[in-house]
Amino acid sequence: MKFIRKLKRTFKFILYIFLLWIITFMVINGSALKDIAAFGINSINYEQKSNDTISHNGNYKVLYDLAALNGEEQFGILDFMNVPNDSISKLNTNNKRMFYLMNYLDSIGVKYSSMSVPYKNVTNPTSNIFIKPGSRNEFVLITAHYDILFQNFRQYEGALDNSGSVAVLLNVIQKVKSDLKDKNVAFLFTTEEEKGVIGARRFIEHAKKQNYKITKVICLDGVGRGNLAVMHNSRSGYGLVFRDLFFNWKLFTGSRFVNKPEFSEIDKTVIDFIKYNIKPLKSFVSSTDTRVFEAERIPSVHLTSDDIPHFLNVVHKFSDRIDGLHHNSLKQCEDVLCDFINQL
Repeated sequence: MKFIRKLKRTFKFILYIFLLWIITFMVINGSALKDIAAFGINSINYEQKSNDTISHNGNYKVLYDLAALNGEEQFGILDFMNVPNDSISKLNTNNKRMFYLMNYLDSIGVKYSSMSVPYKNVTNPTSNIFIKPGSRNEFVLITAHYDILFQNFRQYEGALDNSGSVAVLLNVIQKVKSDLKDKNVAFLFTTEEEKGVIGARRFIEHAKKQNYKITKVICLDGVGRGNLAVMHNSRSGYGLVFRDLFFNWKLFTGSRFVNKPEFSEIDKTVIDFIKYNIKPLKSFVSSTDTRVFEAERIPSVHLTSDDIPHFLNVVHKFSDRIDGLHHNSLKQCEDVLCDFINQL
């Protein structure tokens, strides 16, 4: 009898420990479980095509111009590119996007500097495009990468990654350009983000040589679908982060698990999330230029969108098209950045 009573007590103790373990697991994964539930609900109602379409001739016409560069239909590319005719055939899509941005900035009277970003044995390397209107070397930096993953494929538009962000930043620059000399703000369009954030690394090297003091960084990547959000930045890919049963961090990418992923905490000091109605995505991570600036201990945020089902369905896929973006999502980001700059 004593043995049975002792066995029962031992069993109850083990059961209590197990329940405590499970409860602790659920508590520390509260945000992840909540985000998974929201993701599941949103996935049920998910439709790839947008119900808030973007006009071909509206404020975000740039999106269609950039998309047209990724193929043979070049809408009179020779008319706006200051490139010799015999050189056009040698340019890849990202070269064309670079020249398009330079000509766009020229057309609105905004001065810029460019810095070449060599990559392996590439014959025609692309360049970062940097805009620093003021004379002071201390500034807030707002950046977006303009390169796309799949080049010279007409069916690939790279709308969410990252043409939407580029279009927003161009509109912002055009709107605030007359006030920029009085603001400690600069803008950067990076290249080769898709090949390992090489452009951002090159800019950091340049900034150090020029004795720039970058006080904050807002990095736009994935803007254009749903509400404005900020996301953890990861060195291990994108997906959902959570604690396993042994309380170690794991990353689920949608197809595989990654042990002990490296990711940063969301910096709440860069921009006012409450004022601008920006949603922190606590359990989802991605990888973009932000991590280069974070490595230099510069307060940085990755500004993106909160429609995770769309993000996972289209990023780095041929389904990443303009007809999947929301006009109001782009406009929200544009308005927030304009107000943010005006408050500097």
